[in-house]
Amino acid sequence: MKTKSNHHFVLVNKKTGKQASIKGHHNLANRLFALTLHSTGRGGGITTLLLPRTVPDQQNIRKLMATYEVKQVVTRTTKATKIARNAVMDDDLMACLAVMFEHAHRGKPRRLNAPVREFSSWVSAQLDNGTSEVSKLTGGRYPELASRKASWWEKQISRRKNTNNQ
Repeated sequence: MKTKSNHHFVLVNKKTGKQASIKGHHNLANRLFALTLHSTGRGGGITTLLLPRTVPDQQNIRKLMATYEVKQVVTRTTKATKIARNAVMDDDLMACLAVMFEHAHRGKPRRLNAPVREFSSWVSAQLDNGTSEVSKLTGGRYPELASRKASWWEKQISRRKNTNNQ
């Protein structure tokens, strides 16, 4: 669906005004928006591909339309988030963190092939410390990394692996 570059569609409960948390609600929001366009005569082309074709799909969409409405909202990506994501793509930073991890776990047999979960937890703990070498390294170049949790690091490392494999 055509939205402003920093917006997307969501389902919002008509009674409570809260955003839906049902599985795949972004896709359902796009389908409901396509149906709205089609019913007002502004649909056609690619949007018709999103219209429900089967009877169960049509019944499901009718139920959703009774409970939810489609709203366009601003995507929550901030400049700090973009800077932090780009920091993980910095080869020099990741190499330094890997060397620091290896030194911190010297004597442990798994240090050279530790799971991403273990590395992420260690980096997050070091950044929470505030006085560690990792904090000093990232603080000057990427202060946005200071508040990141281990799960965030895992996701970013996974994203980094995917982009390097392509």
